[in-house]
Amino acid sequence: MKLKMILLPLLVFISITMLSFTVYQNRIQQQNETLQREFIAEIEKRYNVFSDSMQAKLDIARSLQAFFYANDSVSRSEFRIYAQLILSTHTEVQALNWLPRVTDKQRSEFEAAIYAEGIEQFQIVDVLPDKQLEVAKKQEVYYPIKYSETIYNNKIEILLNSASAQRSAKAIKQTHKKSDFSISLPLNLIQETEQQKGVLIFFPVFKQGVHKGFVQTVLRMGEVTQHAMKSAQLNEDILFAINDITGAEKHEVLRLKSVPNDSAEMLSHTRHLVLGQSTWEINFISTPTFFDNYQQQNVQLFNGFVKQGPLLGFLVALLLFFILKQKDKSEGLVVQLQKSQAQLNQAQKIAKLGVWSLDLTNDSLEWSAEVYRIFELKTRIKPSYATFLNAIHPADKELINKAYLSAVESGLPYSVEHRIIMPDGRIKHVHEQGETVYDSNKNGLYSFGTILDITERKRHELDLLNLKEKSDFANQTKSEFLADMSHELRTPMHGILSFADFGIKKYATAPPEKLKDYFTNIKISGERLLVLLNNLLDLSKLEAGKMLLVKQETDLNSLFNNCYREQYQRIQDLGLTIKIHSAEGAEAIADVDSEKITQVMTNLLSNAIKFSPRDSEIQVNISELNEKELSFSIQDQGIGIPENELESIFDAFVQSSKSKTGAGGTGLGLAISQKIIAKHGGKIWAESTANQGATIRFTLYKKERRHNRV
Repeated sequence: MKLKMILLPLLVFISITMLSFTVYQNRIQQQNETLQREFIAEIEKRYNVFSDSMQAKLDIARSLQAFFYANDSVSRSEFRIYAQLILSTHTEVQALNWLPRVTDKQRSEFEAAIYAEGIEQFQIVDVLPDKQLEVAKKQEVYYPIKYSETIYNNKIEILLNSASAQRSAKAIKQTHKKSDFSISLPLNLIQETEQQKGVLIFFPVFKQGVHKGFVQTVLRMGEVTQHAMKSAQLNEDILFAINDITGAEKHEVLRLKSVPNDSAEMLSHTRHLVLGQSTWEINFISTPTFFDNYQQQNVQLFNGFVKQGPLLGFLVALLLFFILKQKDKSEGLVVQLQKSQAQLNQAQKIAKLGVWSLDLTNDSLEWSAEVYRIFELKTRIKPSYATFLNAIHPADKELINKAYLSAVESGLPYSVEHRIIMPDGRIKHVHEQGETVYDSNKNGLYSFGTILDITERKRHELDLLNLKEKSDFANQTKSEFLADMSHELRTPMHGILSFADFGIKKYATAPPEKLKDYFTNIKISGERLLVLLNNLLDLSKLEAGKMLLVKQETDLNSLFNNCYREQYQRIQDLGLTIKIHSAEGAEAIADVDSEKITQVMTNLLSNAIKFSPRDSEIQVNISELNEKELSFSIQDQGIGIPENELESIFDAFVQSSKSKTGAGGTGLGLAISQKIIAKHGGKIWAESTANQGATIRFTLYKKERRHNRV
C-alpha cells in the first residue's frame, strides 16, 4: 500500500480535528467576551435605573422644599395633605418631616405655640447616646421635628431635636449653601419589619436669604431598589450592594439579598454614585442563573466541535482512503471517478468553492472549473500564478503573496480573505485556504487549496451592519424623543397643577391679586402646553404625509405684514427695527397654502426677535429669485449659529448650542417649517457669520403663468 494512501487521510483527519478544536477554542473565547460585555451592559442598565430612581426621590424632596418656599406659612393640616399625597404613591418614602430653625431666643415662643395646638409633648427634646430622650439643654439653634407624616399610623417623636442625633447632626452641618442638600449615613429603620436600612435627605429652605429650616425625607433603601428594578422589569440575575464611602469608613446602605455559594466564579463590578456631598459605592455580582444560558451553549459547542470534529475527520479520512485504494486497485473505475469529479464540480458550483493545486517540482498550476467561474475567466486561459495575482485587488496582492510564501516556508496551512477584480471592474470577495505537502527531506512537492466565493456573505454582513446602525439610531431617536417630550409636557403641566392647587387652598383667604397671579400662571402654562401639542400634531401630520395643502394665489407681502402686526408689541418693547425689502405686485404672488406659510413666517420672525439684542435691526427680504421662484429671507443681528449646526437645527427637538440660553422653545419650529416648505416644493436653509447674526432663507414657486388664447 502506497504511503500517500495513509498520509493523505491521516493529514485530513489531523487537519479537521485540529480545526475543530481551534474553532471550539475561538467560540469559547467569543462566548466569554460576549458574557463579559452583556454583564457590563446589564450593570449599566441597573446603575442607570437606580441613579434615575434616586434622582426621582430627590425631586420629591425638592417639591416639598418648593412647597415651603412658595408659602409664607404652612399649617399642620396643609402639610399632612401634601405629604400624604406623596406617601400614597411612593412607598419607598417612609416619612416626610419639617424641621424649622428655632433659636434659643425663639424656643419659649415656639414651645408655647406647640402647646396651644393641643400637643402633649410641647418641649424640645434631645436624643441621648443610649436612645433615651431628655428635655433639650440650652443651645444656640435647634432643629425640632414640627410636622411629620409617615406611611404608618404611628408618629415620629414630635419636637425631637434632629441636631442632637449623631447622623442627622452630621448631615445638617454639611449643608451650608442655599442650593446644597445632604444625605445622612445609613441607619436602621426600627419601624420596618425587615429591618431594612434607610437614609435621611435634608433640603434647606431659605426665604429672602434667611434660613427657615429643613425638609427631611426618610427613604427605605430596600424599597427604593426593589421598586426601581421591578419598574424597569429587570430580573435578579445580578445582585448588588451599596456602601457609603464618603468618610474614612464604609457604611452599609444596602446588603446583598444572598451571596452565591460559588461567588469566586461569579462576575463582579463596582460603580460609584455621587449624590450631593455623599459618595456611594455600588458592588454588582452575578448569580448562577446568569450563566445558565451560556453553560448550555458551551455544552452544545463541545458536542458540536470537540466530539463530532474528530468523528467527521475520521469519516472524511476514511472516505479518502477508500477512494485512493479504489483508484490504485483498478483502472476500471476511471469512469466512476470521472462521474465523481463531475459531481464534485457541481457541488463546487453550488457552494461556489473552487479548488487549485500547484506542482512545485515543475510550477504546474491547475484550477477547477469553479475557479474559472469565480474569476470569470475563459477556460482556454492557461492557469498561472501571474494570472492569479493580476486578478487580485492591488491593495491585497502583498498580503496574499506573503501569506502563501510564509506557509510554504513554515509548512503550516494558511487561510486569508481578500478581494479580486473582475474583467468588467466589479469586485468580489473570496476566502482562500491552502497548504503544502513535502517529501522526506522537507522539500515542497505540491501545494493545494480552495477558493470560496463569499461575496454574498460579505454583502449580507454589510446589510446586517447597516440594519443594526439604523436600529440603534431609531432606538436613540425614540429615547431622545420620549425624554424631550416628557420634560416639555411635564413642565407646563406641573405649573398648571401647582398653581391650581394653590388656588384651591387659598381661594377663601388669598387676596384677589394673588388669585389673579395664580390664574395668569395657569393660563401661561396652558398656552405653552397648547402650542407644544399643536406643534407635535403638525409635525406628526407632516411626517405621516397626512397634512393637506390648500393652495391659492397669495401675496407674500400681505402674509408677512400680518405676522408683523401680531408681533408688533414685542418688537416695540425690545426697541427693534424691522426693515422690509419686498417685491411689489405680481412679483410677490406665490401658489401656496397661506395658513401654513404664515406659520413658517411667524416662527422665523419670532426666532429673529427672540435672539436679537435690544435696539438692533432685523432685515426682511421678499424678492424674485428667477422666473419660477420667489425668495424670502430674514436676518437678525443676534448670536448667530455655529457652522457645524446649520443643518442640524432643522431636526426635531434640536436647538443651536448658542441658543440654549434660557430663551425657551422646544426645537420643533424649524423642523415644522422645513417640512412645510418641502411640501410646497421649496427649499429652506440657514446662513450665519461669526458674531454677525443668522439668516434663514426659503424659496417658493410663483403662481403659474396663464396665457389667454385669442
